[in-house]
Amino acid sequence: MKTVIGALISASIFAYSLASGNSPSTNKIAKDGLPAPDLSANYTYEAHNLPDHYKTPELLDEFNEPKSNPLTNAGASLGRVLFYDKRLSINNTTSCASCHIQANNFSDPVRQSKGFNGRLTSLHSMSLTNIRYFKSGHGFWTERVDSLEKQALRPIIDQTEMGTQDIPELLKELENTGFYPELFERAFGTAEITPARIGFALTQFERSLVSSTSKFDKALQADKMEDVLTKEEILGYALFGGAPIQVLERNNLANLPSMGCNQCHQTAAMVLVGGKTNNGINGGYGQFKVPSLRNIEVSAPYMHDGRFPTLLRVIEHYMENIEDGPDTDNRLRINNDPTQQFERFRRSSEEQDAIIAFLKTLTDKEFLTDPKFSDPFNWPKADSK
Repeated sequence: MKTVIGALISASIFAYSLASGNSPSTNKIAKDGLPAPDLSANYTYEAHNLPDHYKTPELLDEFNEPKSNPLTNAGASLGRVLFYDKRLSINNTTSCASCHIQANNFSDPVRQSKGFNGRLTSLHSMSLTNIRYFKSGHGFWTERVDSLEKQALRPIIDQTEMGTQDIPELLKELENTGFYPELFERAFGTAEITPARIGFALTQFERSLVSSTSKFDKALQADKMEDVLTKEEILGYALFGGAPIQVLERNNLANLPSMGCNQCHQTAAMVLVGGKTNNGINGGYGQFKVPSLRNIEVSAPYMHDGRFPTLLRVIEHYMENIEDGPDTDNRLRINNDPTQQFERFRRSSEEQDAIIAFLKTLTDKEFLTDPKFSDPFNWPKADSK
């Protein structure tokens, strides 16, 4: 079946090239007749030139890389190819990147992602940015899988997402591409292709997705944050919580009560230290992972089920709509006291705009367009979602 589909895709590539004005010779084709990756550029994944605010003890303690799977250039390079390869789906139509799109912070701009057969996922596609900074290393919104390595394989066999049922057959198909055996040998010392190695490589690539060159990062490295951030962005930072006291004092904001957002969105990586939580949605039942706020501007829709289409709707939730329940985080209560009522973080429209302006300083255009995280293939364009 996949052989027939491969032939159709190969023909589609030829037709697409002619229609777009590109010479078919510019589209690399593998031995199996499907697209081959362009690996002419060598990228560095191992040594992130991270700023000092990414090297604090608290944040380093969140690093979830196991000793059994250290990040290497060869491993992450292989992971990038696997991440974008539609061969991993049963009908060569869907890759990991189909639902985790670089321009959208490795998330999906629609509430529910479309799988290999057009069926929709039950939850929103989680952003993968800064995923290395979750200490438990557990995967999925509910952290139901105990390692990212195991999680990376689940979408491949999921009957909504990628639909592959015959893993041994998939391994043979990867072997017959002509390029995977060499990539696996570079990454792991031998050309053997195994499910575990696929999971290891995918996870190495995902752990390399660190966002650290935003306007906010530049402000953290400046002598004075005000030299980089506008007055509105500084106000938003003060309302968000966690701004240095010197910055607050210089801007006459030291007595301004914050919304305490930084209690759950912590460290420079903007991740929750300590696991999953419930922020007063779903009636206060169920706990969910908290993805990094980095590049939140391009990550809509928001929450595990994508219920909020805009950042303003998110802020309105905290101002008016927190729901009580057995799992609702006590940090949302007055003075963090479990016996107290929930805070109503009511703010003026000016202050709401300021918070959003601050959140937009977390947008990292360099990261969102970095070629080392981009698609190395030239698959025919899929139908729009």
